[in-house]
Amino acid sequence: MRFDLCISISTKSLPRIVGAFRRDGWKVSNASWTEYEIETDYAELMLLPAEVTLIDGGVKDAGESVDHVLHVLSSAGFDYEYEVFENRDNLVRAGCSWSPGRHGREEEDLERVNSWPRGFGQWGWLVAMALAAWWVMTWTHELGHVLGGWCSGATLQELDLRPWRLPYSLYEPDPMPLVTLWSGPLLGVLIPVSAALVIRQRWMWAIAYFCVLANGLYLAAGWIAGDAYLDSTQLLEKGANPITLAVFCIVTTGWGYWKLRMVVKELLNRERT
Repeated sequence: MRFDLCISISTKSLPRIVGAFRRDGWKVSNASWTEYEIETDYAELMLLPAEVTLIDGGVKDAGESVDHVLHVLSSAGFDYEYEVFENRDNLVRAGCSWSPGRHGREEEDLERVNSWPRGFGQWGWLVAMALAAWWVMTWTHELGHVLGGWCSGATLQELDLRPWRLPYSLYEPDPMPLVTLWSGPLLGVLIPVSAALVIRQRWMWAIAYFCVLANGLYLAAGWIAGDAYLDSTQLLEKGANPITLAVFCIVTTGWGYWKLRMVVKELLNRERT
């Protein structure tokens, strides 16, 4: 199952919950003395006792499959809160069926993390995100060089971070040039990906994957061009292993392109719907 569903139910009466799913045609079996497995074609879930009863497991998709599960609980009169994750760490949907201080029940759909911000248009946000991705890529790459040089004892002589041209930094002396040189592409990948893991927004993942792809393409293109001032040429001159450089280029360009294409396609499809 691609999506993970976690539901907190405001009751400790497991038999009532089990009965609701059985009446809806689910397969229910005992997993232990206190836990149940509840299954159907589109979901494989565990019913767990806790301070509040928990339902946890995998569902086929974040839309119709989740709605079916929630319908079973709502029809039986249960109050609940739920979260849906894609690939275990990316929150794609959340909500509840209980609102304190209001009459009746209403689901507060918080499905927000996979859509574009409103009011600017799909293509406007795509252009804005591309510009932001370029700025993030150039800055994190060059500041990676700066941090690597600082850690290895290099003396920074000149730094240019203007994003409308390729930023650069010059060091003299540089006692550990491989550390300074490798820190640019490595931190240029790790910083955006780490930020995306914290922010958990689809647009931030698009920026992160762009940075992964761009760093790989930059080193590959520089290697082919052979320009003396580009990172690839300097890495090889300072003793970097060509195999290591090739592996970095292949992994980052391949993975970055695949993931960037996927996330942008998902963003555009969600905006259309």
